[in-house]
Amino acid sequence: ELVAEISSAYLCRYFDIDKPIKHSAAYVNSWLTELDKDVYFVYRAFAKSEQAFKYLLKIAGENGFNAIPEKQVSAVA
Repeated sequence: ELVAEISSAYLCRYFDIDKPIKHSAAYVNSWLTELDKDVYFVYRAFAKSEQAFKYLLKIAGENGFNAIPEKQVSAVA
């Protein structure tokens, strides 16, 4: 769930979709309690989210969707 939420935030930012960041931030913050169990939990979640984000953009491009150049993708994720 956390990976999907973070990926969603990346996609909204990338496509200039106004999504209430306050909700996402609170949701992501609620997962921070997992840090007590696993120090690297959040790092892995963000890494997987970036992979998912880039994968979705790749799939979109393969299906004829015009995406923003790669250098700008890096600035989002």
